[in-house]
Amino acid sequence: MPEHQPQSVEEGSTSRHQNVGFWLYTLHLLTVWGIALSNIFQGLTLLWTLRWWRDLRPSTASLRAAGAAVLLKPFVLYVVIFVASAFTSYQVKTSLWELRALIGLTTLPLALLLVRGERRVRLVYDLLIWVTLALAVYGIAQYFLTDYGELYNRIPGPFGHYMTYSGVVLLGACLVLARVMTRPS
Repeated sequence: MPEHQPQSVEEGSTSRHQNVGFWLYTLHLLTVWGIALSNIFQGLTLLWTLRWWRDLRPSTASLRAAGAAVLLKPFVLYVVIFVASAFTSYQVKTSLWELRALIGLTTLPLALLLVRGERRVRLVYDLLIWVTLALAVYGIAQYFLTDYGELYNRIPGPFGHYMTYSGVVLLGACLVLARVMTRPS
């Protein structure tokens, strides 16, 4: 039997693995309102990416064109410092267990691997704007239809805390502002 040859997943051509990975990643982002659900999709995306790494691996030229070095250098520096601090802490066993928090940071590298091409970037961008709109409407309804709203009792949206809700809606509002401030082209 012939050995499996990796397919190119540069702009313009996508493999089945690229498509599945893209949709798992997109579901991870779109289910941010349910953090556990979002984490499940992130884990599935990571497992899928690890399984099909040979097919998904980008070329150096495509990473350079995407400006990945600018994004990944600080990311890698943070990871290195985080791991070094775990190994040099007073409670190494406890600190090493806390390295699992690094899984949450994989959203950025997964985007570089799985969201390729302008059409897909725009699709994810637009879907995130719609999720933000839904979260904002949810919060407004929660304000008017429940006893939330007083300064001491702020609306948490679908999250457990109002600060998580406000942070997610703020990020989405930044996406909306960027869309309004730039031309469609």
